[in-house]
Amino acid sequence: MLRRILKESAHQARRTLADAASCAANRLGVTRDLDLLPEMIAARGQRRIRGSRDLEHLIRDLPEIERWNDIRGRASSRVMQEEAHALYEINQYNRQIELLPEGTAQVATWDLWKDETFRQQALGLIEDRRRDLMAAGERARLEQHEARRRERIAQQAQRHQWAIETAVLLDGCEVAPGLSLAVAKNAETLSRWGAMLNNCIGGYASELELDVFVAVIEAVPVSSPEGRPTECVRLNLQITEANGVEQILGKNNRDAVQELGAEAQLVVDALVALGIDFHPHALGMKKLHLSERVQ
Repeated sequence: MLRRILKESAHQARRTLADAASCAANRLGVTRDLDLLPEMIAARGQRRIRGSRDLEHLIRDLPEIERWNDIRGRASSRVMQEEAHALYEINQYNRQIELLPEGTAQVATWDLWKDETFRQQALGLIEDRRRDLMAAGERARLEQHEARRRERIAQQAQRHQWAIETAVLLDGCEVAPGLSLAVAKNAETLSRWGAMLNNCIGGYASELELDVFVAVIEAVPVSSPEGRPTECVRLNLQITEANGVEQILGKNNRDAVQELGAEAQLVVDALVALGIDFHPHALGMKKLHLSERVQ
């Protein structure tokens, strides 16, 4: 750039340039953007300048860019950060020893913290305390997990016992003329009922020992090859310990009334008489009502 604007060699103007661009020997550094020189020369209607003194004046007329160059200030800032971190460690240490038995550890002060031996012992105590808390938290988590597992097992055992007792109560009961109840005892029975009713009751096999699955069976006069009356599944019911009857559906998931007509109410009344509850929003209960005792 200097070769473009000076007719004399650049090294001849070195002292002038050094004087013009020198900064005061203090923390406030002053710089000038020499890239602005061509614009200032062009603004005067010239392409070049002849002398270094003219260049000196141009440079001194350039806008000053101040830059704070405080070495001692940076050192002070670093010391302040280190002291702030040390105060944080002191507070952490003092909070931790408050949780320990009295006399176990000495309270830290600023002067005491400067002792390297004491500081290392204190930091070790903080780390040990952190590990103890993590271990205690992990033990508590495992204990909670085990407690939930045992509670879940107990609940399943209770549901299983309830399912056994309810199945014994309902299996074979006559609920209306020509209609009786049958309790599913295995997955094959559920699958067969699902095929006869064209629904998904067979998919509930995993709940067999916890819930009770009941079918309303109608005895058909036509005999089987073995000479026994043929049984036709008209409804399937799912009964849970928590909610009672959750669904009572016929073929293609039709409501019980659509499947059995008025006899559906007789089935509901018989179940109520046996002490079976009904979910308030049980599937298939449209147009059916419950007695006041159950409600």
